[in-house]
Amino acid sequence: MSKPESHHMVKPTTPETVKPLSRIPSAVQIFTAVSLFLVVMTPIAYLNGRAFHDGWYGALKLDQAMFPLDTQSMLIEATLAWEDGLSVLFVAIGKAIMTHWWQLILMIVVDSLLIAGFIFALNWWDSRRAKRSGKPTQPKKPLIRRAVARILSPLIVLGISVSAIYVAIFCLTLVIAALILPFAQVGHYEAKKEVASNFVDMPMVTIKTAKGDVQRREIATGPQFFAVWGDGHASFFPVSQVAWGDADAPAPGK
Repeated sequence: MSKPESHHMVKPTTPETVKPLSRIPSAVQIFTAVSLFLVVMTPIAYLNGRAFHDGWYGALKLDQAMFPLDTQSMLIEATLAWEDGLSVLFVAIGKAIMTHWWQLILMIVVDSLLIAGFIFALNWWDSRRAKRSGKPTQPKKPLIRRAVARILSPLIVLGISVSAIYVAIFCLTLVIAALILPFAQVGHYEAKKEVASNFVDMPMVTIKTAKGDVQRREIATGPQFFAVWGDGHASFFPVSQVAWGDADAPAPGK
């Protein structure tokens, strides 16, 4: 007797476990995006900090070139300018909303009506063009008109190119002005706040003058000169004329 054939059980094949995607490309993309952001923001921050620095000294009638800062200090100035500028902006917006809230509501209503009218006009124009699409095409232009159009086309292209260059330069000027002027105004504003408080938080120094030793508030220090505040105005002296200085005790930590 022959042995019965043995049936082998076939194990069902299971798909291979899907390996998780590597996170290296995502990390590289994030690193690249952060690097590009820093490359773009570093010169912008430098311009902001320089404008804030110049505006602060300009408000005090001091030559900002006598108190230069390195790149790191300019970036720190930019951080202060952003913080002060945002606080001033939020306070101004809050006061404007509280004072002119009805004008804001009226502006929103008027803008909504204008946008709705513009959309209605576009829809009406599209429907009108759709109705005209079934009409026969217009005859070709006469030879003279085609010749005039051929002559004027290069002039039109040249005019558009010159206008585009002019608009690009104008927009670039606006961008540079937007990066400088507001932060110069913020520096001017912060200097005026310090003047109103008579620089009470700044250290007191004793200066050797022809009239004897005088005490003033130190407000800025440079490589060769330092600026002081007293008698309602700012003054600058060589660093060698400082006899001694005294600062208030720091506030106790919590």
